[in-house]
Amino acid sequence: MVKHRGCMSNGLECDKWIKKKGERLERLSARKKREWLDSGSDHGFVRLFAPASSRSIVYPLTIRSTVQDVCSILGFEGLYLQIGGLHIRSLPSSARPLHLQNEILTSIGYERLRECMEVGDATHLTHIFCFYMGLPEHGALAGTSNEILVAKCLVRKGRLLQKWNKRRCILYNGTIRIEHENEDDEMLLLSRYRVEVTEGNKGKYLRLTDGSQLYNFLFEAIGEMNLWLSRVVQTQMTPTCDLSDQRLLFLPDRLFSVGVERHIVSLNLRRNSLILRPNKQIRAPLLGWLDDVHRLINLRSLNIGDNALNSFPPTITRLTSLTELILCGNRIAELPIQIGLLHKSVLLQFLS
Repeated sequence: MVKHRGCMSNGLECDKWIKKKGERLERLSARKKREWLDSGSDHGFVRLFAPASSRSIVYPLTIRSTVQDVCSILGFEGLYLQIGGLHIRSLPSSARPLHLQNEILTSIGYERLRECMEVGDATHLTHIFCFYMGLPEHGALAGTSNEILVAKCLVRKGRLLQKWNKRRCILYNGTIRIEHENEDDEMLLLSRYRVEVTEGNKGKYLRLTDGSQLYNFLFEAIGEMNLWLSRVVQTQMTPTCDLSDQRLLFLPDRLFSVGVERHIVSLNLRRNSLILRPNKQIRAPLLGWLDDVHRLINLRSLNIGDNALNSFPPTITRLTSLTELILCGNRIAELPIQIGLLHKSVLLQFLS
């Protein structure tokens, strides 16, 4: 564990303190934590993880503190937020980590602001969300494909009049992330795109098309292009999706962009932390709750066992093609009357 001493003041004073004390960060004591929390109602903590290991530091912030404030003091380039095992994004410099953290905590049941502030650095929350001091390099990013492809290649958005630009691209979880220096990264959900190899003045390159959208990727080596091509094709051909043991809080975006050519018929969500959409309106993802699984209209087999669910997701009864439903290992006391809407031949595994 990296040792850390809290900077109990605003960003400027914190910066001065670090310059004075040097780069070694000492551990925050329980007394120091309490002092920080008691010194302002908008004071809290975030836990920041190293991108290539499980080491972390606990850092004191206010609701107003931005990513730029944190990075300028600690001396790294950017912050990444990972939600569950699959959702990950680079935070813009103006984002407020403590504010984002409070929104997530509110969405999973923490009602009082004070509660959110006190629990923010808890280690047991890492299976729900993590802040990283750089792009994470561990296996959690691999999601369903167990391998991440990274390449620095030329990217051209649009047709011939557009310029080629050097970009770092990452392929994982059925997506391609195109990184940008001074603006938000782009995320392409591959199931939406048709892939083909095209040849131009610069040689052969990959082309992804989706209606009016067009992306071209020119790699340094033909072998690298072929590797990316095969991975994209594999992603678009998989009818069975295994997302078990992924520490998921929300369903990944890629599940809801499946085209005609890629209907998911079997979905394994066992041993995650999936939650149902709360009744009250909160600032949270519009899509990705367990309720949204009914959008996968061709689903025949669904495993949501061991998710600590307290109630049956009623929207599942809209899955008219379902023939197998596994619910064991949850806390569901009774099934709703709507269960009768499921197909007569559905195999229901309710008890473990």
